[in-house]
Amino acid sequence: MEDGKLKANQVGWRQALAQAQAQAQAQAQAQSRRRPLGCLPSPSVCLLKFCSLHTPLPGALTQDAACFAQPFSQLPGTAFFCVADGHGKNGDQVSQEVLNSLVYELEEQADELITNPGLTMAESFEAVNHHLEQMCSEAEVEVNAIESGACAIAVWLRGHTLWTSSVGDCRAVLGVRHNGNLLPYM
Repeated sequence: MEDGKLKANQVGWRQALAQAQAQAQAQAQAQSRRRPLGCLPSPSVCLLKFCSLHTPLPGALTQDAACFAQPFSQLPGTAFFCVADGHGKNGDQVSQEVLNSLVYELEEQADELITNPGLTMAESFEAVNHHLEQMCSEAEVEVNAIESGACAIAVWLRGHTLWTSSVGDCRAVLGVRHNGNLLPYM
């Protein structure tokens, strides 16, 4: 009887391992069909999904995606903040793709980001837009940005200087803490 249980457990373990391997292989194949945007090579990046202030019901699907990284792309003395606000039927997917793609583009151009942050951030937003257009022209559209989109704002900080870049109706407000209250910086 014990031998029968052992053999059954071994078979179950093998099946579970085979299923896990098949699932990992399917995920790798799905990612290899796309440009590696959406992959975040930096371990310093922490992706967060959060509820929008405009979400009508608790637990409703939010179309916002946000990111914070410190240091950004392993560059000492830097930080990166980004918020993408999705719009339309697939806005949640588009905002996440915008966020992942922008981080990828900026990390790929880390040297240029140091020497010319404003231009590099603007070019990265252009590259993300081009990437979304390419994705929409694929036979199997993974992220449908044809009828959906996202506005986004990114802030990159190096030392005591910060740069912002945005697309759409996003804004960033620099704040300070004064007597325990958070206030807009004047």
